[in-house]
Amino acid sequence: MKTQQLSCLVAAAEHGSVRMAALKLGRSPTAVSNALRELERELGCALIDRTPDGVILTDAGRAFAAHARLIIHQMEQAKNDLVEINDAKNGRLGLTVTPWMTGSIIGPALSRFRKRCPGVQIHMDEHLGHVYRPLREGQVDLSFGPMPSAEELQYVEATPIYFQTHAVMGRKGHPAENATTWDELRGYDWIMTIEYRDMSPLLKQLIESQDDGVQRIHYADSGLCCLSMLRTTDMLTLAPWPVVEMPGVRAIVFALNLHEDEAPITQCLVTRKDDILSKPAQIFLECFEEERINFALSDDPVIKRMAAVVEPIGISV
Repeated sequence: MKTQQLSCLVAAAEHGSVRMAALKLGRSPTAVSNALRELERELGCALIDRTPDGVILTDAGRAFAAHARLIIHQMEQAKNDLVEINDAKNGRLGLTVTPWMTGSIIGPALSRFRKRCPGVQIHMDEHLGHVYRPLREGQVDLSFGPMPSAEELQYVEATPIYFQTHAVMGRKGHPAENATTWDELRGYDWIMTIEYRDMSPLLKQLIESQDDGVQRIHYADSGLCCLSMLRTTDMLTLAPWPVVEMPGVRAIVFALNLHEDEAPITQCLVTRKDDILSKPAQIFLECFEEERINFALSDDPVIKRMAAVVEPIGISV
């Protein structure tokens, strides 16, 4: 079985035509047809049905094409890895990261990574919520964030790395600064970065019990926008406890000491299912785990406060 045969099958499946597959691959239609017939002989079954309008994959063809795509992808990744190694680790590292990890572990991990891979370009974006579309679509190599939704877990794998709880936050001097129960938070608006129903049963109960016709929930698509709204309004938000301890945040917000505790949530390392990590991504994970150890043992007062409100989970990179 040859890689060219697999490429011909995948191209024919994508275009529904031997002629169009040949154009994409830069080969003649005869060469593509011959490659498909050779593959069918090797496998002992028909992979495509030839019709006047083109080609249609058989059930066996559809099943085998899925494997062929993965094999081709892995071969391309292997070639890229060799190029990166031979070119002093040039390449690209794409990340999406939840805000509190950006402000604590990710920065030192990237600094360590840059020393090992100075030729790699880094692309990083903020991650909010339980949906990992950029990861699924191959735009990034790794993501750090909450446990993916059940639907996302069809396409990605999640490795738990921290347990954490949430804090209710508002601006310094907020009228509810001394509240100790959720019931005392009735009547306030909330600014959220993700869907509150998926995040907090207690907040869901509070919002849905206020039948006054007033819209209480609003959304910001970044942590920075959310903090800006907190600073200038009487809105409240629910955020991971480590955010409260981030440099600059403690100066403008407070965290309520509520009697009713939120259930802990899990922060995860998220990768594509059945995929092989690029060499830069593998090296970054090594750097990340080294900095995760430093994070737990740090004498820096800011880092110590952040580390104190999360529970680490051991992982193997």
